[in-house]
Amino acid sequence: MPVSFGKHASNIIVLLKEAASTTKLDEHLRRLDRLASIGTLSASMAHEIKNALVPVTTFVGLLLEQNPEAELAGTVRREMKRVDSIVKRMLKFAGPDKPSYSDIRLHELLEHSLRWFNTGSKET
Repeated sequence: MPVSFGKHASNIIVLLKEAASTTKLDEHLRRLDRLASIGTLSASMAHEIKNALVPVTTFVGLLLEQNPEAELAGTVRREMKRVDSIVKRMLKFAGPDKPSYSDIRLHELLEHSLRWFNTGSKET
């Protein structure tokens, strides 16, 4: 739309943008990035803890073989198993989901899809 400023006429273009949705999207992306970083950090920590657990677990196992009556060694072994369980859960949480497979009846699935498609196309 032409607008005149004194002796000069100019064309002005006005661009309106909803800042709220952009801000929300930016916040959401930052949050997802932080969550991904936490996942990476927890996986790294879990691996490091697991690496440190191997020699300690081996030592406690040898200690129990030499001295099966040692009460403290049994307690340490139980606690090491508990820590190992926690680390495994951390690794499972931080890792990608494993795909799940199941049997399907392809013929029924295709019939259902065709019925859904035909129903949807009649409504439009």
